Amino acid sequence: MQDITYSQVRLRALKLSRKEIKVGVFGASGFAREVIDICLALGIKKIVFIDKDSENLNYYGWPLCSEDQIEPLIVEKYCFVLGIGDNHLRKKIFNIFRKLPYINLVHPTATLGYDMKERLSKKKGNIITSGVRFTNNIDIGNFGIYNLNCTIGHDCILEDFINVAPGANISGNVHIHECAYIGTNASVIQGQSQRQKLIVGENSVIGAGSVVTKNISSNVVAFGIPAKMREKK
Repeated sequence: MQDITYSQVRLRALKLSRKEIKVGVFGASGFAREVIDICLALGIKKIVFIDKDSENLNYYGWPLCSEDQIEPLIVEKYCFVLGIGDNHLRKKIFNIFRKLPYINLVHPTATLGYDMKERLSKKKGNIITSGVRFTNNIDIGNFGIYNLNCTIGHDCILEDFINVAPGANISGNVHIHECAYIGTNASVIQGQSQRQKLIVGENSVIGAGSVVTKNISSNVVAFGIPAKMREKK
């Protein structure tokens, strides 16, 4: 891979209009296809999918290449996203391809509260899908997935590589640690204050439809109403 810094390529990408942006999407599964919807809604039509050791030439009508074909995409000024729902796999791929120019993809129907566009512009790799709602004063990380119609309340801290599934609601003053997964239609109630946030620990999974009322430790599965912790296998 040629020696080119993230900042150099990202700056070059930011000078392009949406229609001129080219996107390389890691992954060839269901969530990768959802990335197509965001790109098209933004007017981005140059899309290539990247899958490890792929022998196919297309993916649902779009070009598909293997990971060893990434360098020509860099030369052609592609930007990249990780269209993979699994948090740990997303992190693993990033650690292999750290120097790529990753961008945020935000569906035009998502809403971002006061100052959130500026905060997001300083981050990378986030995928924000249709109908997502961010309020304000949210410390957002990198490479998060925020799926259909989820909501994020005020004064939250969202670390890297998290995944908030469709319809999940995170209230204000919540701290979601790295690689945590919040299941479909789950609710995380509000923390007591900015200094005493409700915590969902690193690598933990909140089951679909669960209601989190107390801190969740790292490396556990929690589910139910209210959510109760089980050791993660």
